[in-house]
Amino acid sequence: MNVERRRLLHSLAGSALVGVSGCLDRSDASNTSESPTTTAAETPSLSSLSLTGAVETQSTTDHPARISLSLANRGDSAVTVHMGPTLLFTDNSSDQLEWADAIAIEPDGRGAELSADPVREGECWRVPDTAVPVVQSSLDAVPLGSDEPVTETYEVYTRGVSGTCLSSGQYRFEDQIYLETEDRPIVLSVVLSVTDDQQIRFRSGGVSPP
Repeated sequence: MNVERRRLLHSLAGSALVGVSGCLDRSDASNTSESPTTTAAETPSLSSLSLTGAVETQSTTDHPARISLSLANRGDSAVTVHMGPTLLFTDNSSDQLEWADAIAIEPDGRGAELSADPVREGECWRVPDTAVPVVQSSLDAVPLGSDEPVTETYEVYTRGVSGTCLSSGQYRFEDQIYLETEDRPIVLSVVLSVTDDQQIRFRSGGVSPP
């Protein structure tokens, strides 16, 4: 997904406090002044975010396997994340992110899809090896209130038109998004596994520094 993405401009507005002191005559009275106090704004914490998931359905002759992911704010204060058009699909140029190549996931949401249509063989749903995510180049500000998640669902495919369907193993997907501003990148990580009998399992989800 090494496509130049549109960047956001951020600005901070500051305020200045000016203290004015008066003059006293020459007497035993002493000058007194009150120092203005300022309260620092609370910085949203990385630890307030959680990424969870679930398997909605396994693969059948009617549909491929489906999973869901939810990014939630567990803190007391609202936060804003900046991410691509749909969860786990941000158009960025980081070469350090892991993205499984034996299975493919495609979101139901807008702005991201695979470059080739799936085909079905019995209960096995496949996409060609050449199928890659095509992601709209956008970075959206998504507000997350306390305990308010953003959720997306995905279809899971075997990559390749031949060979074993849903090979057993663990598969990791990563995406870089931003917390509050673009100078605070964070990495979302999802680990799926496939059992020997071709069942999809959600293993873990994480939010961490890059």
